[in-house]
Amino acid sequence: MTLLSILGAGRFDYDTGVWTATSSDVYAFDAEVFDISHMYALFLQGVSSIVPGFVCTDVTEAIHEWSEAEAAAKGAQAGGAEGTTTVRFTLNGRTCERQLAFYGDWFDTAAIDWVNEALTAEGFAGQLYAFSDGGQGLILFYGDEARIEQLKRVIPQPPWSY
Repeated sequence: MTLLSILGAGRFDYDTGVWTATSSDVYAFDAEVFDISHMYALFLQGVSSIVPGFVCTDVTEAIHEWSEAEAAAKGAQAGGAEGTTTVRFTLNGRTCERQLAFYGDWFDTAAIDWVNEALTAEGFAGQLYAFSDGGQGLILFYGDEARIEQLKRVIPQPPWSY
């Protein structure tokens, strides 16, 4: 799992803010994200690196952190970083938009299901599948059901996954 994580992590230039893929087969990232304002843009860039033909443009994300009153009304923990992040991108001329949960610097794994919905809607042959790295990271692969079943047979999984 460590090798897959390293292979799929890409390279991030902290001076320029540019992420570069290091694999076209695997994309791995820590679900506790350091760049909160661009976590989904970076995620979509990673997805683009492993899904042939997935070219999304016009990526935007807007965070709405709940006020104390909003958090209380929703039963959220007082003082916690919670709210929503509205993410939008264009794929094949079609706008995709989703409101995801905002948990501060934590990635909302519902984004993976959302991208899979977009892949299906646009006629892609495969889906994203996430494996846990055994910690707080995710290792993503793209493929059809047969490929994912092959991967499941050779990649050990901890007792939980996303």
